[in-house]
Amino acid sequence: MRKRRTKAADEAATGAHGAPRADGGGAGAPEAGVPAVAPKGAHGGSRGAGGSPATGSTSGATTGGRRPLRLAGYGRVSTAGQADNGISLDEQDRRIRQYAEAHGAALVAVEMDRGLSGRTTRRPGLQRILDLLKGGDADGVVVARLDRLSRSLKDAADLFARAQLEGWQIHSLNENLDTSSPSGRFVCHVLAAMAQWEREMASERTKAALGEIRRQGRRVSGKPRFGYAFRGERVVEVPEEFAVLRRLQKLQAEGLGAKAIATRMNDAKDCNPRTRRPWHHGTVRDILLRAAKS
Repeated sequence: MRKRRTKAADEAATGAHGAPRADGGGAGAPEAGVPAVAPKGAHGGSRGAGGSPATGSTSGATTGGRRPLRLAGYGRVSTAGQADNGISLDEQDRRIRQYAEAHGAALVAVEMDRGLSGRTTRRPGLQRILDLLKGGDADGVVVARLDRLSRSLKDAADLFARAQLEGWQIHSLNENLDTSSPSGRFVCHVLAAMAQWEREMASERTKAALGEIRRQGRRVSGKPRFGYAFRGERVVEVPEEFAVLRRLQKLQAEGLGAKAIATRMNDAKDCNPRTRRPWHHGTVRDILLRAAKS
């Protein structure tokens, strides 16, 4: 009995094949298939003397847990006096750097546009930031306020869409916006929907205005549609063309397509009265489409 107990103890200490156990054996060793708990502080990055983060520490914001988040700061003012609604370039710069430090992010660049409107994205500083992001040299852009990035709803929505497409983030301090979070992405979708609504409303207003101009018999384009001509700012009918237009529309109502209409007109020796040339099905199609829209 004593011999068997000694053999069992020896197997426990050496393992199944007689090699010493790497975990030192004993009741405290982890069971097979159970992951060992990492030592405390193993996921906190390297730390220097006194507990302060060493250079290159990965504590704070990271991308995939591998390295600090790389942010590019951007600021803008609309006046050359560097003050726009109470937030100067210096103040924007300070807040951007403070945000990056507080979140453990690496600030790879800071660009400022002085005295430029936010109603367009054609700004040198912003374009340099967008180039950095597109090239993968930064993971996101941080601004003190969202309107520093753009005052145009459409441009803001386009920037959010571009960020999603190219895989970078937008951080705005004043709105507490972070597009890497679900709530941040929700805000992006809302802004995109509002921009689409704004575009559709603008289109409706334009159509209504053009319709009223046409109703008044005034010109609305550089080239009159078939059947009409410009007399100064007025639109007048051209009887010869107008009669041909009515014939084209009648043939279309009978079920003929553009190609068949062109063939029918050419067979009847009825050339295009505007060009005095034979009909082409593309011309017939364009004339009928434009007449339908008027």
